[in-house]
Amino acid sequence: MEISPENGDGGFILPNAHVDVIRSHRDKMAEKSAGFEVHTSEDILYNVRGLPIDQTVEEKNGQRVVVGKPATELAPHQAETLALSRLSSEALS
Repeated sequence: MEISPENGDGGFILPNAHVDVIRSHRDKMAEKSAGFEVHTSEDILYNVRGLPIDQTVEEKNGQRVVVGKPATELAPHQAETLALSRLSSEALS
Protein backbone atom coordinates (compact mmCIF):
# COMPACT_ATOMS: atom_id res chain seq x y z
CA MET A 1 0.00 0.00 0.00
CA GLU A 2 1.31 3.42 -0.93
CA ILE A 3 1.67 5.90 1.94
CA SER A 4 -0.62 8.92 1.63
CA PRO A 5 -2.01 11.59 4.00
CA GLU A 6 -5.24 9.58 4.18
CA ASN A 7 -3.65 6.33 5.37
CA GLY A 8 -0.51 7.69 7.01
CA ASP A 9 0.13 9.96 9.94
CA GLY A 10 -1.13 13.22 8.44
CA GLY A 11 2.26 14.84 9.06
CA PHE A 12 2.13 14.46 12.84
CA ILE A 13 5.10 12.14 13.40
CA LEU A 14 7.95 14.00 15.04
CA PRO A 15 11.53 12.73 15.44
CA ASN A 16 11.75 9.97 18.08
CA ALA A 17 7.96 9.57 18.30
CA HIS A 18 6.61 6.10 19.05
CA VAL A 19 3.52 4.81 17.28
CA ASP A 20 1.22 1.82 17.08
CA VAL A 21 0.55 0.27 13.67
CA ILE A 22 -3.12 -0.58 13.09
CA ARG A 23 -4.66 -2.60 10.27
CA SER A 24 -8.21 -1.67 9.25
CA HIS A 25 -10.22 -3.67 6.75
CA ARG A 26 -13.65 -4.86 5.69
CA ASP A 27 -14.66 -8.08 7.40
CA LYS A 28 -16.45 -10.00 4.66
CA MET A 29 -17.14 -13.02 6.89
CA ALA A 30 -18.97 -10.80 9.40
CA GLU A 31 -20.81 -9.08 6.55
CA LYS A 32 -22.31 -12.38 5.42
CA SER A 33 -23.99 -12.96 8.77
CA ALA A 34 -24.74 -9.30 9.54
CA GLY A 35 -26.14 -8.41 6.13
CA PHE A 36 -24.32 -5.07 5.96
CA GLU A 37 -20.79 -3.73 5.50
CA VAL A 38 -18.56 -4.38 8.52
CA HIS A 39 -15.18 -2.78 9.14
CA THR A 40 -12.73 -3.87 11.80
CA SER A 41 -9.33 -2.79 13.09
CA GLU A 42 -6.60 -4.55 14.97
CA ASP A 43 -3.27 -3.54 16.42
CA ILE A 44 -0.38 -5.09 14.50
CA LEU A 45 2.64 -3.54 16.24
CA TYR A 46 2.96 -1.53 19.43
CA ASN A 47 5.30 1.28 20.40
CA VAL A 48 7.52 1.26 17.30
CA ARG A 49 9.74 4.22 16.57
CA GLY A 50 8.19 6.46 13.94
CA LEU A 51 10.51 8.31 11.59
CA PRO A 52 9.44 11.40 9.68
CA ILE A 53 11.03 11.44 6.21
CA ASP A 54 10.96 13.88 3.31
CA GLN A 55 9.42 16.59 5.49
CA THR A 56 8.93 20.02 3.99
CA VAL A 57 7.11 23.11 5.17
CA GLU A 58 4.38 24.26 2.79
CA GLU A 59 1.78 26.96 2.91
CA LYS A 60 -1.83 25.78 2.73
CA ASN A 61 -4.80 28.08 3.19
CA GLY A 62 -2.54 30.80 4.55
CA GLN A 63 -0.91 28.54 7.17
CA ARG A 64 2.47 26.88 7.23
CA VAL A 65 2.15 23.11 7.56
CA VAL A 66 4.68 20.29 7.71
CA VAL A 67 4.19 17.73 4.96
CA GLY A 68 6.09 14.46 4.93
CA LYS A 69 5.90 10.70 4.78
CA PRO A 70 5.97 8.42 7.80
CA ALA A 71 8.27 5.45 8.15
CA THR A 72 8.98 3.09 11.02
CA GLU A 73 12.10 1.57 12.42
CA LEU A 74 11.39 -2.15 12.67
CA ALA A 75 13.27 -5.21 13.81
CA PRO A 76 13.25 -8.08 11.27
CA HIS A 77 10.50 -9.98 13.10
CA GLN A 78 8.34 -6.83 13.21
CA ALA A 79 8.80 -6.29 9.46
CA GLU A 80 7.68 -9.88 8.91
CA THR A 81 4.59 -9.32 11.08
CA LEU A 82 3.72 -6.21 9.09
CA ALA A 83 4.20 -7.98 5.75
CA LEU A 84 2.05 -10.93 6.84
CA SER A 85 -0.72 -8.61 8.03
CA ARG A 86 -0.75 -6.96 4.61
CA LEU A 87 -1.03 -10.34 2.89
CA SER A 88 -3.94 -11.36 5.12
CA SER A 89 -5.67 -8.02 4.38
CA GLU A 90 -5.34 -8.62 0.65
CA ALA A 91 -6.76 -12.13 1.05
CA LEU A 92 -9.79 -10.71 2.86
CA SER A 93 -10.54 -8.19 0.09
